[in-house]
Parts: sequence; C-alpha cells; structure tokens
Amino acid sequence: MTDERSTEFVLRRATIEDAECLFNWRNDPETRKHSKNNGIINWDEHLAWLLKSVGNYARGRMLYIAETIDGRPVGTVRADICKDDSYEISYTVAPEFRGKGVAKRMVVQFVREIIPQKSLVAHIQKGHASSEGVAKALGLHPVSENPLQDGVVMTEWR
Repeated sequence: MTDERSTEFVLRRATIEDAECLFNWRNDPETRKHSKNNGIINWDEHLAWLLKSVGNYARGRMLYIAETIDGRPVGTVRADICKDDSYEISYTVAPEFRGKGVAKRMVVQFVREIIPQKSLVAHIQKGHASSEGVAKALGLHPVSENPLQDGVVMTEWR
C-alpha cells in the first residue's frame, strides 16, 4: 500500500467510466458545502456534464483523476480556459483522503505537469482554509470577493 502523504499521484484524463465515482464525490455533503453550486446534482445532469466535459479537452476543459501508484482514486482536478487565456482551477478530494495533504499536492502536480506556465484563477469560499492553502501553494493571491445568492462569499484568487 502506498503512502498518499509522500508520493506523487498518477494523473489521467477522466472518462465516462469515472461517472459513478465523480457523481458520489460531487454530491458528498462536504464537497457541496464549499462549491459554487451547492445543490445536489441528479444522475442525468451529471452524465450530461461529464459527457460534455470529457469531449471538451481540445476546446479548453481538462478533467483529470488523480490516483495513488496502486490505482486508488484520491481526487479530481479540473481546469477551464477563461476568456483572458488563464485557467480556472477546481478540484475535489475523495472523502476518505481528506485531511492528508492530498489537495495541495494533487493540484500543484496537475499544474506542474498539465498546464505549466499558465495564468491561474480559483474561486474559493471565503474562509475555507485548506483551499486557501492550495491557492497560496500555487502562488495565487485574493483579488476580489463575490457574494452568492445564499450569503456565501466566494473569493477570486489570481
């Protein structure tokens, strides 16, 4: 068994075969709590989104699964190209891998290997310390705050 605290991950493009895993991660209460859209997503919506996402690699969306060396999925990282040619980064860590430093290492590795030397942006729920730590590890800084409908404030980091 590998130690997810010290090893790099295997990054691979997500496929439709990842649908159930991604669906479960997306609808996890802790994931939803820190998402821009914190509602529960139904299966049909999720499948439509995933089919569009895995078909959009050439048009600016990259969706990757991070796995341990022995094949256990630990999370997902997504990068969407923005109008200013920066990449908006978002990610999810599998519930069983939270609190182990996975997010920071997974996202930093993704940026280093998949989109090196690109401008980045992240939208992080104000006060979400672990996501702010990931943004800082990427060299990002808070630039603006955007209140959402439910009173949650998302901070844009660049």
